[in-house]
Amino acid sequence: QLTYGDWVRVLCGAGLVIDDLIEPRPAPGTGNGCNETDPPDWAHRWPAELLWVTDKPSTRRAAT
Repeated sequence: QLTYGDWVRVLCGAGLVIDDLIEPRPAPGTGNGCNETDPPDWAHRWPAELLWVTDKPSTRRAAT
């Protein structure tokens, strides 16, 4: 499993720009979302899932 720093290097190395890192947590009194391997009490305190929002800048040159 990669660390956050490793993920940053992998994504940036692939030419991606990281726009956001979203750490969703389930609403109080609900289950633990899509990740059924983590206990709900754990998932409510720490993010059990991560969403990396990235963009790949265009490499095409603008027409002149």
